[in-house]
Amino acid sequence: MGEKYEGDREYNKLKKFVNQNSKPPCVVETLEHCSKKEKTFIEELGKWDDEKKTTELEGFKSQIDTAKTTQKELADLFEKQKDVALATMKQQEEAKTSMEKISKSLKYKVSILEQKLTKPEEKTEM
Repeated sequence: MGEKYEGDREYNKLKKFVNQNSKPPCVVETLEHCSKKEKTFIEELGKWDDEKKTTELEGFKSQIDTAKTTQKELADLFEKQKDVALATMKQQEEAKTSMEKISKSLKYKVSILEQKLTKPEEKTEM
């Protein structure tokens, strides 16, 4: 089973993921199925002792784990904020409906009162 896809659902990004993950894995001993980048890294590894290999492996895994943790925390924060934003949007829509209803029902009264409160000399100056 391959790596689980957690990326965007755009066609090109899905296609890229499939292309990168559908090929057979690189075989270090024979260099079969290895890309140029993988072959270069394997060549570089030949110069390293076991301690350096272990240290580098742990460092790479740590970087991946840190990146995954950061991504997970931000995804969780986004979901929480999205829920709050959706609730706020619903409240805003309800408030807008209420405002429109009140405005519609009182607009004629406001107009009449404004006309009644306008002094006759103000009407002629306009």
